[in-house]
Amino acid sequence: MAKKYKKKGLFVKKTRSLYAKSKYVKKQAKKMSGKKTWPEREFAKLLKELEVDYEEQKIIGTKIFDFYIPSINLIVEVDGDYWHGNKELFKEYNNMQKRNVKNDKFKNVLAKGMGYKIERVWESELKNNYNEVKEKIIKLLE
Repeated sequence: MAKKYKKKGLFVKKTRSLYAKSKYVKKQAKKMSGKKTWPEREFAKLLKELEVDYEEQKIIGTKIFDFYIPSINLIVEVDGDYWHGNKELFKEYNNMQKRNVKNDKFKNVLAKGMGYKIERVWESELKNNYNEVKEKIIKLLE
C-alpha cells in the first residue's frame, strides 16, 4: 500500500517493504477467516458436502484468495454480486466496483502465472443455481 506524503510542495510515494506487506497480508487473511461473507460460508458448505479438502484465505504473492483445493491445484474466488460488479446485474460500475474488477483481473493473472487454475463463482449462482455450482465443482474434481 502506497502512502503519499507532502514534502516541500512535492508528493513523495512511500511503499511498504516486502516483509512488512507480507506480514500485513497474513494478518488480513487471519482476520478474514473469522469474518466470512454469506457466499463464502455457502461455498464452504458446498465443499464440505462434497467432502473436499480445502484451505481458506490462501495467500499467493501479496493477494488473498477465498478457497484453495490442493488436490486439483484450484483457486476458487467467491464474488459478491455488488462488490465485484456482476455484469448480469450491473450495466455501469461505481468507483469501488471498478477498483474491485481491476483487482480481480490482476488476481486471475497472478494465480494463472503461478501455475494455479482459477474459477470464479458469483453470489447469485450460489443463491439461484446451487446444484449447478455443485455439479461444476464435481466435474473439476474428476
